[in-house]
Amino acid sequence: MPTPFVSHISFSRLSRWTTFLALALALLLPPGIQAHTENAHPVDLTAADAFVGMGVGVIAKDDQRRIDSEMAPETLRWITLTGLFAALLLLGLAGISYLLRRRLKEKVAHLKRTRQQLMDQTELLRLATEATQAGIWTYAPASGGNYLSQQWFAMLGYPAVDREIDAAEMRRFIHPEDLPAVLQALKEHIAANGKSLFEVEMRLRKADGTWCWVLSKGRAVAWDETGVPTRLIGLDFNIQTVKEASLKLAQSQARLRTVIDTLPDLVWLKDPEGVYLACNKKFERFFGAKESEIVGKSDYDFMDKTLANFFREKDQLAIAAGKPCLNEEEVVYRDDGHKEALETIKTPMFDDQGNVVGVLGIARDITERKRSDTERQKLQDQLLQAQKLEAVGILAGGVAHDFNNMLGAIIGYSELLMDGMVPGEAIRPSLAKILDAARRSSDLTRQLLAFARKQNVAPVVFDLNEAVVSLLKMLRRLIGENIDLVWLPGQGRFPVCMDRSQLDQLLTNLCVNARDAIADVGRITIKTDAAAFDQAACETHPDCSPGDYVLLSVSDSGSGMDKETLAHIFEPFFTTKGVGRGTGLGLATVYGVVKQNEGFIRVSSEPDMGTIFNIYLPQNCAIPLAPKSSADMVLPPSRGETILLAEDDPTLLQMGELMLQRLGYRVLCAGTPAEAIRLAESGNIHFDLFITDVVMPEMNGRELADRILALRPTVKHLFMSGYTADVIVHRGVLDEAVNFIQKPFSLHDMALKLRAVLDKA
Repeated sequence: MPTPFVSHISFSRLSRWTTFLALALALLLPPGIQAHTENAHPVDLTAADAFVGMGVGVIAKDDQRRIDSEMAPETLRWITLTGLFAALLLLGLAGISYLLRRRLKEKVAHLKRTRQQLMDQTELLRLATEATQAGIWTYAPASGGNYLSQQWFAMLGYPAVDREIDAAEMRRFIHPEDLPAVLQALKEHIAANGKSLFEVEMRLRKADGTWCWVLSKGRAVAWDETGVPTRLIGLDFNIQTVKEASLKLAQSQARLRTVIDTLPDLVWLKDPEGVYLACNKKFERFFGAKESEIVGKSDYDFMDKTLANFFREKDQLAIAAGKPCLNEEEVVYRDDGHKEALETIKTPMFDDQGNVVGVLGIARDITERKRSDTERQKLQDQLLQAQKLEAVGILAGGVAHDFNNMLGAIIGYSELLMDGMVPGEAIRPSLAKILDAARRSSDLTRQLLAFARKQNVAPVVFDLNEAVVSLLKMLRRLIGENIDLVWLPGQGRFPVCMDRSQLDQLLTNLCVNARDAIADVGRITIKTDAAAFDQAACETHPDCSPGDYVLLSVSDSGSGMDKETLAHIFEPFFTTKGVGRGTGLGLATVYGVVKQNEGFIRVSSEPDMGTIFNIYLPQNCAIPLAPKSSADMVLPPSRGETILLAEDDPTLLQMGELMLQRLGYRVLCAGTPAEAIRLAESGNIHFDLFITDVVMPEMNGRELADRILALRPTVKHLFMSGYTADVIVHRGVLDEAVNFIQKPFSLHDMALKLRAVLDKA
């Protein structure tokens, strides 16, 4: 052990130094002493040998006294000093020996601690490699040899044994795809003389043939004389679990990012100071900037200050509230001037300690929804307007029916009285005025019926261009010379199916309104063209059906109308003209005629910018164009036929009887449907034609006609009514087999209609 070893070393050295000191004293004695000594009594050799062996002089007491008496004082003093020097030297040597022994003990203790620390570190490294499943490796760049530890092989499932392998075998462990990166990392590490840390991720082949991700870290630990690394040492850590978790995390983050980027809403994240931290693709497209250009900036960097202040205020309100806050509308003005609306929810985000770490914003672009809401509201207003007009039309139709019955009596009796008078009678002019007022009233009720779409029509197919040309002369006289009437016909033929008299009503009313809107001189333009609407176009026109249309446009350079006036122009009795200048039924009639013919109308107007009426009528090419015809003004005579007249109004029944008799017909009168059926059932009564009102008590005109025709199939029949009921028409359009005359009618109208029905094959 260390302690005896140190004692032996110390005393051996001390003996050698003592012997050396005795010899030095013998040589240094003065000659007198040496001579005296030679002449003295011999000294015992045994004592001398003992003196030499022990390093101490032994002199007999007698001899000592003799030497002292014979020794000079100088010699005695020199011996004393030499003895003191020797004693001090011995004392110094003893101190040095003590210090050396102490330092040696300390060094041994340090070595013991270092050894223990090395053992601890070795054990710690062993535990660390076992805990982390890390494998130790060394690499010699010059030979390409590798040393691999037991843990390295155990980590991959191979038998745990330390061994060295060459470069070729090592490459077989490394995945082919990762080998270039590993070689490049080694090359760079060696080129840097091992100053940097070697680190690379790679896949190693396991014993079962699968691959395991490892993180390899190492460093150069030996260099040659030129400074090139000659030996590297490192660790391989199994990071397969970490890699799989990282891959799953990356996939999860990618899915989350895909979801966020796929959202149709704008998504962004700001810090509490309003600096952007992230945003999605929709946000990028909306503001026209990449996320990399947005992150790290605030609203003040790419918006005007007013809008940035607004957004910042909303962020702070959400933070202050501590919960999601909905901003129903945030308006963003684009560079081109248009604005877009956003519906935004801003939610403050907190950490575990309750500190605000950011504001999450989710915004939906509601520009289209706002536009759709506006359009929907517009359509709703149009629907309400149409419903209101429909209700007014129903009322107007009912009033017109009763009013026409009364006008029929006035017109009929007036004509009968005037027909029986000589031209010079004083009352004739008065009757003529009564008849004229009744006819004008009849025109008024006809407009009401047109508005209510209960006016009977006899539609034919005709070319719109030709029909408009035939009306231009009349229209020019109507609007006056101070207004220029421009006709712009479209190219080709434009066949429409409608009653020609309805086209007269359309153009007359539109041109009169245009004339009244022009203060002095101006222009009215009539043009035609073809138009087509698909399903998408019809979505913005609820009263339009897909198909081909003919456009009839009437525009003027007049005063125009504001939006409030436009909302009421088709209402009956609404007028902007002064008192006595209009009835307010002109545009109502136009609206009714267009609707009755399954068309639609669009109006655009602004104050002082004129007005444009665009009327779209269905194009009809299935029926050949009807030839033009002129009315026969000759009163056709009777040929002795008998007519059965069924009318529930006694006044009209009596007037009808008188008119028919005046025309030369024999008349059978029935005040009720039952009475008419009774006359038809009688075998003794003959009649060639029966006339019936459409609306009667007990049963309607259609049912009565069916009953009479069942009894007498060959008899002719004629309907009359103040308006066309659905029992004889479809949407106001008469069937070709239906014979009808509109109340009120004149004697001439009745005569023509009777002959037309009786002479029909």
